[in-house]
Amino acid sequence: MIREQTHISPPSSRSRPSSQLEAGSGFTLIEILISLAILAIGMFGAMHLQLQSIKTGSKAEKITAASLLAESEIERLRAYPDFNRLRTAIVASEKLTRDGQPCRASQKDCPFTRKVVLKAGEPTSRSQTVKVEILWTESSGPQSLVYEAVFTDFNLGGGQ
Repeated sequence: MIREQTHISPPSSRSRPSSQLEAGSGFTLIEILISLAILAIGMFGAMHLQLQSIKTGSKAEKITAASLLAESEIERLRAYPDFNRLRTAIVASEKLTRDGQPCRASQKDCPFTRKVVLKAGEPTSRSQTVKVEILWTESSGPQSLVYEAVFTDFNLGGGQ
């Protein structure tokens, strides 16, 4: 009689359930923490760049608005036909809205101040210099933009 022997071998590593992982086959807690720290540093850097971009855009917007306000005032004054009318048209200082309109007493959003100075006889006796200064305040402090234009009796609106 022949007897059959059955031999049951221990389960191999391939047939193990997935809940029993071998040592070194997964991530350790320290590896995960280091990866999260590197990811956080990268995200903080990107957030910082985004905030700087917003601040720079806001500053550029105000400089552009101030430049337009100064240029429009010079062009408005250039339309006067002679120096006498030019002198009477100048408002020494006024608060302005973002779109260049003079502020009323009750109005609160008046970010710009426009100052205009007329220097008679500069650079020659037949000319006058108009200096337009636009002032505003930013988080970094007070800012200003200055435009100067020389008017002669030939380049005023009347051409006299």
